[in-house]
Amino acid sequence: MTEPIFTVALLVGGRGRRLGGVDKSTLIVDGRTILARQLQEARAVTPQVIAVASAAGSGTTSDIPTVIDHFPGAGPLGALITAILDSPTDVTVVVAGDMPYVTGPFLAWLAGQCGESNLVLPRDAGGYHPLCAAYHRTAAPALQQALDSGERRVQTAVRALRTLVVGPEDYAAFDPEGRLLLNVNTPEDYHSALDRHP
Repeated sequence: MTEPIFTVALLVGGRGRRLGGVDKSTLIVDGRTILARQLQEARAVTPQVIAVASAAGSGTTSDIPTVIDHFPGAGPLGALITAILDSPTDVTVVVAGDMPYVTGPFLAWLAGQCGESNLVLPRDAGGYHPLCAAYHRTAAPALQQALDSGERRVQTAVRALRTLVVGPEDYAAFDPEGRLLLNVNTPEDYHSALDRHP
């Protein structure tokens, strides 16, 4: 399948409550911040890279265009909708700021799977990853409707979308070490990321 022109939207500036309120994108893994790692990978596969930050602007970087979350207080779902709405392209690959090991080739592959779906949703042994997924612009109205109705859980909101689920068997070539979708939510997760060197 031909890869579309796509945007990578990095969700930064989250509160990281389980990590003492730290912005997880600023955590150091293998000598670089998670944001720096993600930025390098994204730039290798697309010229369109944006950051979505909280109103406070935490986690932003002068290296890339930054948009401010249109829905302050709505959590990751608001940031996700903002990313899709403000994306300069029809296909947007959203990446949470706590995922140190996503790779450019994997992000490009996700974008290329959109086809008739408006969400390409990775799944691993831990569950689904809607904050490391490819969205078509047509996903925005349903997500907005969910938010307007009071929904705050991304996992619930995305159920209304035309979804292609991709499992470990589909993206195995991008994940030889089994850590591609590792995210850092707790101190234990962070130590695990530090212990898993290439």
